[in-house]
Amino acid sequence: MLETTGTDATRLEPTGPGDLVEQLNQAGRRHLWWPWVAAAVVIVAAVSGVGGLVVLPLGAVGVVWLALWERARRTAVAFYDVTGPAATWFQGLVDGYPPLVGMAGAWRIQASGTVTGTYQYKINSGASNVVRRVAASFTLAPRTTLVTNIAVPSVRCGRDALLFLPDRVLVCSGRSWSDVAYGELRVSMNPTRFIESGGVPRDGTRVGSTWRYVNVKGGPDRRYKNNRQLPVMLYGTLEFWSTTGLRWIIDCSRVDAARWLSSVVAVAGPAVPPAPPASPASRPAPGLQPRPPIRPRPSVSVLTPSVAPPAPPRIPVQPSSEVHERTRFARPGKSGILFAYGDLDHADGLVRVGGPYAVIDLETTGLSAARGDRVVELAIARVDASGRIEDEYATLINPDGRDTGPVFIHGISNDQVRDAPRFREVVDEVLNRLDGCVVVAHNAAFEEGFLAAELRRTGITVGPLPALCTLWLAQQTLTAPNFKLATLARHAGVAMPDAHAALGMSARWQLCCR
Repeated sequence: MLETTGTDATRLEPTGPGDLVEQLNQAGRRHLWWPWVAAAVVIVAAVSGVGGLVVLPLGAVGVVWLALWERARRTAVAFYDVTGPAATWFQGLVDGYPPLVGMAGAWRIQASGTVTGTYQYKINSGASNVVRRVAASFTLAPRTTLVTNIAVPSVRCGRDALLFLPDRVLVCSGRSWSDVAYGELRVSMNPTRFIESGGVPRDGTRVGSTWRYVNVKGGPDRRYKNNRQLPVMLYGTLEFWSTTGLRWIIDCSRVDAARWLSSVVAVAGPAVPPAPPASPASRPAPGLQPRPPIRPRPSVSVLTPSVAPPAPPRIPVQPSSEVHERTRFARPGKSGILFAYGDLDHADGLVRVGGPYAVIDLETTGLSAARGDRVVELAIARVDASGRIEDEYATLINPDGRDTGPVFIHGISNDQVRDAPRFREVVDEVLNRLDGCVVVAHNAAFEEGFLAAELRRTGITVGPLPALCTLWLAQQTLTAPNFKLATLARHAGVAMPDAHAALGMSARWQLCCR
């Protein structure tokens, strides 16, 4: 399995305004001395005989004073005075957060891997992917290091946390801190079917069942006596990421709550820097001030959201109709790193999006472009508005000497890419085929991240490209055991020789048409 946790706060470059991160890191680096002093006082009192009766109360007073002083030094104070529409947006986030706080199940995905081979398929209940996850929780309380006058919607997982403030998202990893400006933050939400082998959350939606051990057809493997049935649950998978390396993937037992949070954070938009400082004679400078014992109360400026936040979730999700309701796979007008996603129209059960199209597929060294994984193969099929394939292009890519990664998945070895062109050498070919097209990809957000990262390395900036994600469309319109390309191809009656090869684009386009 490959790690999916992205860059932690120790290596994440801050992009938010002001010096709050620096204050938090300074506070986190300070050590506690009062426990050692308390132990010393007890030892001295014990060996002092009668004099210990004097040493102990005096020492106790000193230890209490030292503990309070160190507690103050180990905190950073941030006072917010947010007004206008920005205050309305943040208050809406706070007011709608309780359903997330009260959610029965939340988990952070730390690693993910694709199930390969018949044996792995059988022993993993017929799942297409396996994950390693740990329990997470939502809360409105900040970490003890941060003292503030507002409620702080947060996601916690062990010693790690994301904290949503009016002007930024704070990232905590143990005692280290960083931040991401809302302009750099990306968020998505997708309903995910999950085979639950642990406890079933009371507010989760069950959409099916499978067996702990399955045969090749997905039925129970009769060789196992204690082959119990496992519920298939519908979870909301939230993903927060940034171009600087942040990545959090969280499964939520309530899909509506996850969708709501994604929508609210998405409309925060790009954060603006704090207002310029006023003259010393008028008032303190806006933003977060150095930390004296008593500080003036500054005003923090935040970008006014251009779209009102949606109403918070109040009613638990209903059964499987959740997958088939009319939803958007990206808010209209909202762009990702590179793609601008369209809308889904279920009229006659068809997707109404005009061509021409560029069907794209990538093979990569890993799962995270933010952590430096690279493209090793690229294929594009350009298709006109009538559905006729005009051009097919495929090439191996040399990942600048990096190991090609999971050869057992994509079948591409280091020897094969040694003499292949670098991405910068084929970028013109790629852009020429994408120009004027709607980009079509299976799990388009994955392709988007890698394509954007490769373009950024070449120094090329490309405007938002209209896009369709066939994975999302399949999840909304089809009933299938999973939504891998090979499964969908069998469902549509399309021959797919190799689902993990950026070739055979004709077959992929036939699948899109079905």
